Amino acid sequence: MMWYHGMCQDMSDKDVANLHKLKDKPGVKWFCSSCTLEIEMTMKGNGDVGMTSAANNGVMNGKLGKIEDMVMKLAGALSSNQAKIEDRMQKLEVSYAQAVSSNLDGVKTAQQLNSDAKAQFSQILEHQQAEYRKKNAIIYGVEPEAGRTTMDKIQELMEDVSFPTAAKPLTAKRLQTSQSSVGMKPGPIKLEFSDEGSKWTFLKRANATLRPKNIYCKLDESKALRDQQYRLRQQIKEMKEQDESGTQYRIRNMKIQAKSTGDWEHLPTGRTTISQPSAH
Repeated sequence: MMWYHGMCQDMSDKDVANLHKLKDKPGVKWFCSSCTLEIEMTMKGNGDVGMTSAANNGVMNGKLGKIEDMVMKLAGALSSNQAKIEDRMQKLEVSYAQAVSSNLDGVKTAQQLNSDAKAQFSQILEHQQAEYRKKNAIIYGVEPEAGRTTMDKIQELMEDVSFPTAAKPLTAKRLQTSQSSVGMKPGPIKLEFSDEGSKWTFLKRANATLRPKNIYCKLDESKALRDQQYRLRQQIKEMKEQDESGTQYRIRNMKIQAKSTGDWEHLPTGRTTISQPSAH
């Protein structure tokens, strides 16, 4: 025997047809969930416990079947979504790796361009400074005097030793050094001339006449060149301390020259003494 109510159970025509085929099968009993209570009450009144149990089993089986269908659909959806997620993650990892690689290449290129630009800028700046220094000279040993400008002191020196008028500097600026800041020595004075010719005229006259006053004049040189000259002077100092032969040393063209009994000669790199003539 079979009970069914397609509308309250939301059954399709196909489901109804399948149930209809099973209606004559022995032991097959099916009841819609909305009619179950009424059937159970009827069965209890008739004492048909088997029918009530069958109705309950039918309801439960129907619910379980729906739950199983829902679980299968969810599992299928999750599996599909998992595959899509894994595919997307793999693509993201590839894209990220490519982006990192591209970015590193870009950083390396930018660093190289930056390094090249710095080197080029340094060369341009060094060239400009060298051009500017061509018309300058530095004079050492001129004491400051209260109430008198630096240019006044320079003009006074030039008048004392009869400097040529053409050698007069355009500006005179006293510089600060570590020794001048603590009062150990007067700061050097940078002189700017109208051209290189005037500078050389002043240099020659100053070094020829002002040495007795402990005043001397030099070219306006870059810090790198001054540092190199300092290292050469320190090297000469060490050689003099080790040499007891009375050899003279000097710096010419950024090289050390030495003289013992003959002419001045350049010392080869790494050598600290000059060759002595052999005795006959």
